Amino acid sequence: MPIDERPYGDVTVLAPAGPLVVERFGELKQAVQRLVDAGDRRVVITLERVPYADSIGVSELIRAHMIVPAHGGHLTLARVPDRVLELLRITGLLAIFEIVESERDALDR
Repeated sequence: MPIDERPYGDVTVLAPAGPLVVERFGELKQAVQRLVDAGDRRVVITLERVPYADSIGVSELIRAHMIVPAHGGHLTLARVPDRVLELLRITGLLAIFEIVESERDALDR
């Protein structure tokens, strides 16, 4: 799965493209881990190009959420598609994520 990386000052935006599914397990986590290992502490994952996620995809988001704060950073999700948002709601995970409408909203925080 391609994951674009865009730096904006002290924030890095990761933009995966394609479904977050079992076949892609570990790719998002590796991208996040690489960023924090390089010293990035503010990470935004924009999901606008992610049409859906399965339970493994959700676990990738949880893993990213655990990695960034463990290194003293902050993770925000932006442009979460309705299908993914609904999955986070059903699983009770909405409360753990900071979710914003747009990358701009995330960058302004």
